[in-house]
Amino acid sequence: MWNEKKEALELTHYLKADGVEAEFLTGESDLISAAKILKSLGPKEIIITHKTLSPLSILNIIYRFLTADLN
Repeated sequence: MWNEKKEALELTHYLKADGVEAEFLTGESDLISAAKILKSLGPKEIIITHKTLSPLSILNIIYRFLTADLN
């Protein structure tokens, strides 16, 4: 990971990224895994969007993220 990315994410309160950006930042294509990695790097709130996800799929991802062990 390049130092500038780590430094920037440590100072970030809100991070909005689409699925492609989240994968670029983390190396993970799975949105839940990417969100966990991004959360561990410092942002307080993370929003990851994806152009092909239905509202039901988004709710499923939110549920999986909220009920996942983030440690």
